[in-house]
Amino acid sequence: MVEKLLVQGLVNTDARVVADKPVTPTFLFALLLYGPIAQHIEAAPPERWHELATILDACDRATREAQTRVAIPRRFSLGVREMFALQPRLEHPRGRRALRVLEHPRFRAAYDLLLLRAQYGLAPEPMAKWWTRLQEVSAEERGRMADAVSREGGPPQGPGRGGRRRRRPRRRSGPKAHA
Repeated sequence: MVEKLLVQGLVNTDARVVADKPVTPTFLFALLLYGPIAQHIEAAPPERWHELATILDACDRATREAQTRVAIPRRFSLGVREMFALQPRLEHPRGRRALRVLEHPRFRAAYDLLLLRAQYGLAPEPMAKWWTRLQEVSAEERGRMADAVSREGGPPQGPGRGGRRRRRPRRRSGPKAHA
């Protein structure tokens, strides 16, 4: 499966070059490191697979191992970390915060990786389609889509919460006043 993902990613990259679209070496490194990164992630307990610390640790370990054979400039290894760190946010968008992901410098590369993963059943295909559609619609429609995904797929909201979390009152460190 990983080999198919790598080959398809390279085919897609060739198509981008032919179409005179930008291509980043970071994406190529992400493709080449996908297998080792996935192995490190899957070595963790399944409930930790989407945790940022697990993903970043897997990226760092795979990069260190690869650097014993090939030099990977830091700007590319950091980009690979960002692309993989964005995957959970792409798979589980949360309301209007999802719109900020569109502005991330690595969004396009992370989105392309999500599409590849979805093509091989490694990511939810409905979310890949959702992100594709989100990029095609007006800003107003994007807001509606983000609100809808928040209602449908976001964390459960209690009655009257309006989608916002309330902060607990701060504890005062001074002496307690007695009434």
